Amino acid sequence: MAFALPGVTLPAVVEELLSEMAAAVQENARIPDEHLSSLKFIFGSSAIQALDLVDRQSITLISSPSGRRVYQ
Repeated sequence: MAFALPGVTLPAVVEELLSEMAAAVQENARIPDEHLSSLKFIFGSSAIQALDLVDRQSITLISSPSGRRVYQ
């Protein structure tokens, strides 16, 4: 049975996780395995696949003249 913690939202959890990951990368240029496991728990296996695309520099930012931006 699932339950919710009062005052805790998914965006807040993700924001805290990403903040911790950024701090870890600044410290030693590496994301700890526990953070990767947390990402996989929250977003599923697609999170690890997305990070792999970033590692391979396979992401392109496309900007339109109107200012709209999309990542491909």
